[in-house]
Amino acid sequence: MLYKGTFKDINDKQYTVRITTNSDTSRVTTLTLGTPPFTTSMDSDGDTLYKNAKYQSATIKYMEKNEHYDIYSSKAHDTKVELLGEDNNVVWTGYVEPSTFNQDYQGYETEVEVNAIDGLSTLQYYKYSPISGSKSVVSFLGVLKYLVKKCDCYQYIYIQDSLAIAKGSNTDDFIKSCYISEQNFFDDKNDGETDEDVAWTCQDVLEELAQFLNMTAIAWGDSVYMLDYDAIKNGATRFWKYALNSETVSSVTIGNTYTITGNDIAESNQTVSLVDTYNKVSIKADNYTFDSIIPSVYENLENITSSSDATLQSSDNVNNGMYGEVIGSSLGSKTSENMIMMLDRTYNPQKKKFQAYNAVGVKYYKNPNYICYRYDNGKYNKTMNYTDSKSYKGAVIAKFFVKQLNNSYSYWDYYFRALTGGTITFDDWMAKNEVSNISFSNYLCLLNPLDNHISSSNIANYPFLQTNSSDSTAFFGGKNAYLLITGSYQYHVFDDDPYPIPQTQADIREGRYAIDDGQAYLLASLKWGDKYWNGKSWTASKSTFKIPYIVEGASKGDRRADATMFKDNKFVNTVSWRLGLDKEGYCIKAPNDGVIAGQPQFTLFCPFDPNFHSTKSGDNKGQHYKMSRVFLKDFDIQAIIGDPTFSGELDTDTVYTNIINKEYTNELDDITWKISTFDNKKPSFSAVAWKNADGTFKYLEDTYVKALEDGELSWENSDKDAPQFGKLRQEEHMIYRLVNQYSTPSISLSMTTKLSPFSPFTRVREKFMSNKQFIIDQMDIDYENASTNLTLIEKK
Repeated sequence: MLYKGTFKDINDKQYTVRITTNSDTSRVTTLTLGTPPFTTSMDSDGDTLYKNAKYQSATIKYMEKNEHYDIYSSKAHDTKVELLGEDNNVVWTGYVEPSTFNQDYQGYETEVEVNAIDGLSTLQYYKYSPISGSKSVVSFLGVLKYLVKKCDCYQYIYIQDSLAIAKGSNTDDFIKSCYISEQNFFDDKNDGETDEDVAWTCQDVLEELAQFLNMTAIAWGDSVYMLDYDAIKNGATRFWKYALNSETVSSVTIGNTYTITGNDIAESNQTVSLVDTYNKVSIKADNYTFDSIIPSVYENLENITSSSDATLQSSDNVNNGMYGEVIGSSLGSKTSENMIMMLDRTYNPQKKKFQAYNAVGVKYYKNPNYICYRYDNGKYNKTMNYTDSKSYKGAVIAKFFVKQLNNSYSYWDYYFRALTGGTITFDDWMAKNEVSNISFSNYLCLLNPLDNHISSSNIANYPFLQTNSSDSTAFFGGKNAYLLITGSYQYHVFDDDPYPIPQTQADIREGRYAIDDGQAYLLASLKWGDKYWNGKSWTASKSTFKIPYIVEGASKGDRRADATMFKDNKFVNTVSWRLGLDKEGYCIKAPNDGVIAGQPQFTLFCPFDPNFHSTKSGDNKGQHYKMSRVFLKDFDIQAIIGDPTFSGELDTDTVYTNIINKEYTNELDDITWKISTFDNKKPSFSAVAWKNADGTFKYLEDTYVKALEDGELSWENSDKDAPQFGKLRQEEHMIYRLVNQYSTPSISLSMTTKLSPFSPFTRVREKFMSNKQFIIDQMDIDYENASTNLTLIEKK
């Protein structure tokens, strides 16, 4: 339903009020408007003039016969409100504030009020969702357009031409060139939470973005404006105009300077006051740091352990696992926690008999962020059991519990026959062997059985594990930025025991044979953007690299089969002490000349089978010990920033502070920024990067603000010497603005004036204070009376 009502102001100017319910304009009902029919109020709550956004509410009065119930809605965008001028231009637009119907009932026509809020205000009711459907790095312009489109009532965005990456460039370049990760708009999730649960509201995103820009977002007419109050004070009137539904952009001149005289005063209720000063201003970068560019293999897991394993559960054969049970819930949901508990014996080749006894627990998983390739006949199975794992060729994520039990053979034999004979239970048996608690460790299993084994010459054609996520994208790079691959490599050749066998359980017969130097490695690929890591540097050519688990040049004794098999061989540490890193692992240097954007694609290939030579005779045993069973424990890829100064500053939040005047008693509350300039500390989703003309990214560092150049060049702030060429970080520009505005008292004027001259971007002067310039801080408009209640703040 479309409800329409018209009124004229005291100057005989006509306005039309339109209220549209459920987007239905096919039926029209005439509204009889009340008095005053349409008023608006612009919110000015906040500690300082520099608010991230100013929102407006409206009150519509009309005569009600208790028939127009559909005007009221509990949804954000059900009922649209518009105030149109004489030429049908949009003067104000928004929506009826979500509420339930509650009015006095008198049985006849009575005047009622409807409260509305502008379109920007409705962003508080919407959670942010990725623009393209999955998280990516997005431009500031893309985010602003997305947010304003979400309001569903505006046509254009105007951005004041004040801010630039470098002197001589302009805000249009800045807004289009600056990018941020959408992951920044989603807080960390706790167990069971979804992206929807932790997403910022669209209003949060708008306000944080405006704060970083040092601008204020205001809706006016059919558009949203990003205002720089210092630029307005300096008389700047150039804006960049962006159409929401096209790529059209143009440079326009908007704004005016108006001097208030006695003829403009509508009522004799003017007041003057002084605005508070502050003794200190601080901005804290509340960065959303991360230590994983690539999602963890062991997070967001779904249990795929089969609910049964007939072979294992009926076994009394050491080759099948001596005895096993499947314990847990029925499969079919992500909360399934089926697990296998079993007894097993391992064969000792040197003694030529089965000796060690193990209690083994295992759970198998899949991770939506990874592809675990499978090349055996069961590759399409969605579930997996222990018996499957013996013939499984490929990768699978697993959690293992393995405990060696050292009781005598006769003791074992007696109780095992009692267990399989049914005279004692599995729990009885576990209790007899003092297994009272279990704990699982994380593994990535790379299985390549000896039967139809993939040869080393062909492993590059057999990816075993590959990232499968376009989510959690980030910027990463800089001179002290590194990726670190951590974890350990365990292997053995017992096809019948596809689990990590504890060290010392078996004495292999050819233990003196050693892996050839330089052949103890995993083959991997890392692609990021259009670059590949080749083991030494980033290159445009498709490349692979080697992750070693035995240091090159190690002695033959350290490379012997009996010194490496069954052992957690840590990936070789390539971290230099000079880098200032507090972790160990295989280190990959990020590019020096920029930052990489987007989600890296990491691939692990089928394990390489090294060659073995005798440490005594030198006889070539060849690939006698094939890597048929490889278990990567706690495998991870971390993102870290080095601290070559060893100062420990990386562990602190960056706080930009300036003492204004120690004698002042008022201390401004610390201001928190969640979009920030990269501080060369921990990797952060909050950091902004800018895209060069060649498509490469760099972290945004110093920026240039036309309106502040003269003042900043003569300003000695507390963080560093006076800026060169008027360039500072965005946080420092805001510090300067606040110091300049609140170091001495400024004047606040309140008055009621005639309507016509004023808009949020008007620079105002007052006849008797001609040497001062004012910004409109608050504005309440009565359209019928053509009057505006103004609160003006002197802009220093």
